[in-house]
Amino acid sequence: MRQMVRRIGSGLGAALLAPIFLTVVAPPLAGAAAVAGTPWTWGANSYGELGTGGTASRLAAAAVGLGDVVDLHGGREHVVALRSDGSVWTWGSNQHGQLGVGGSANRSTPVQVPGLSAMVAVETGHNHSMALGADGSVWSWGYNADGQLGDGTTTLRRTPVRVAGLSDAVAIAGGRDMAYAIRADGTVVGWGRNDEGQLGDGTTTRRLTPVRVGALNSVVDLAGGRDHGLAVRADGSVWAWGSNDYGQLGLGNAGSNTDRLVPTEVAAPAAAEVIAGAHHSYARALDGTVWSWGRNYRANLGDGTTTQRTRPVRVGGVSGAVSIGSGRDHGLAVLADGRVMAWGENGAGQLGDGTTTDRPVAVVVPGVSDAVEAGGGGAYYSVVLVGVLPPDPDPDPDPDPEPVVTQVGSASQNANTQRPTVSVPGSVQEGDRLVLVVTTNRAATLTAPPGWTIVGEAADGSDLRSWVLTRAAPAGAAGSMIRVDLDAFAKTATHLLAYRDAGPPVPRARADSATTALHAAPAASVTVAGSAAAWLWVDKVSTAHDWTLPSGLVVRGATRGSGGGLVTSVLGDRSALPAGALAPVTADASVASGKAIGWTMVLPPG
Repeated sequence: MRQMVRRIGSGLGAALLAPIFLTVVAPPLAGAAAVAGTPWTWGANSYGELGTGGTASRLAAAAVGLGDVVDLHGGREHVVALRSDGSVWTWGSNQHGQLGVGGSANRSTPVQVPGLSAMVAVETGHNHSMALGADGSVWSWGYNADGQLGDGTTTLRRTPVRVAGLSDAVAIAGGRDMAYAIRADGTVVGWGRNDEGQLGDGTTTRRLTPVRVGALNSVVDLAGGRDHGLAVRADGSVWAWGSNDYGQLGLGNAGSNTDRLVPTEVAAPAAAEVIAGAHHSYARALDGTVWSWGRNYRANLGDGTTTQRTRPVRVGGVSGAVSIGSGRDHGLAVLADGRVMAWGENGAGQLGDGTTTDRPVAVVVPGVSDAVEAGGGGAYYSVVLVGVLPPDPDPDPDPDPEPVVTQVGSASQNANTQRPTVSVPGSVQEGDRLVLVVTTNRAATLTAPPGWTIVGEAADGSDLRSWVLTRAAPAGAAGSMIRVDLDAFAKTATHLLAYRDAGPPVPRARADSATTALHAAPAASVTVAGSAAAWLWVDKVSTAHDWTLPSGLVVRGATRGSGGGLVTSVLGDRSALPAGALAPVTADASVASGKAIGWTMVLPPG
């Protein structure tokens, strides 16, 4: 059941037909959490994939006659559902045996898959289906031309067979012609098609049984697209591998359109969930926003355009998302208030808004409420689970406000000097947290001023050096000068930040020796809600340039040096962060350099 395993979403694509959309709607439950519900569907219905009998299409949502559903997922033109008793049910196309009931007859209403019990999750590929057992086993059935059933053969199976060698799986995901599982130790395995590197094992060799996906570990969420895979690690970082023809791996211009045979980190916000469509990807950030990248010719990225994106952009109109899903060329999100929103292609009514008009930004799906989870779909549809959340067991009508760190001032300086100096902003009060970052263009040594503590030091392995210092502002600090002493003259970039209600910063650094214009500051962890985080990038290159920060950061300072061996820097921050992981953040220097340092500094309330 859903409480026993974290559900893994996936999305598929190809030249798919029969768009539909699925939702699970639960009846109201008195004073208890809804853990089971009823599927709802809409869209095209050529194969009976709407599950309501017949093959008539619909533009609006209607219920499927199957209750007590706790998980479901859609493939190309079929649906797999899990009930709370561990039984598995299917409907829709059965041309390739993907319903698991024997024979090839399509079913327009749900039928039970024989031979399966004590299942805890279900998933689909393009024309195959999967179920996860409570004992860690994985079962699959349907199309198998690329070994996507994982039973060591390429034989089509019309009833379930066990995936070879897996007894410790905790989650599953399906792609078009491949499949994945997370093992209990947090590693990932994959099997099936691998022509584009979608198994992430460093080869393009088809695998008929599971092999490990790269060196990924601590994985908590997973998704498969048409020919690419996505994963989220426990630190919130997003990773991608496989086909990159349309930028669906999210690696930016530096990633070009080259396929990746092993997982590569995406410069996306810290994520809780990923989902994949045909040639695009989605991530749900920890702050409830949704981000997308890849192909966008049918407005499936939801950013208001049809422009292909090789880096993550935000889906317009969506906030407070708690779950996301994808069809071939459209997406959806379940919000914290139970509404469902959808965007992208709508030619068959797969957005459920009563029209066949494509939507470049998200619109509310009418008639569906109390949604709690979205699942990834295949062709042109998606899946969500709807239920009633329990009341707050301990309501507090007048809660104490949580402390929030706020930024109160900043100052910057760039100079060739032995004594870098910067002025404390006039807005600083006694007790405010001061953070000083000094970077030199050579292997210098630094002496901290009285009262200051060095809490971080980084070097690029060559001659770039950087330090983070901090102290609480003393009385009368506003307007005073802060000076640090170096052992000799150096070209320096100096930044001062001031925060109110903040404790000492927790800095992390990443030195980048690869010659590139894109440089990442490292992942970090926000342990207390209300924290602030500051990011600083600095490089050494004998070309004057400016930095471009990623969206969502407020610029707090920038410096540009001059002459040979100059250092150039930029500083940005965000406040009122929720607790959780911060993914690596990438800035663009516009000029390639092999000498750069990125800082991520988290300031908790204090």
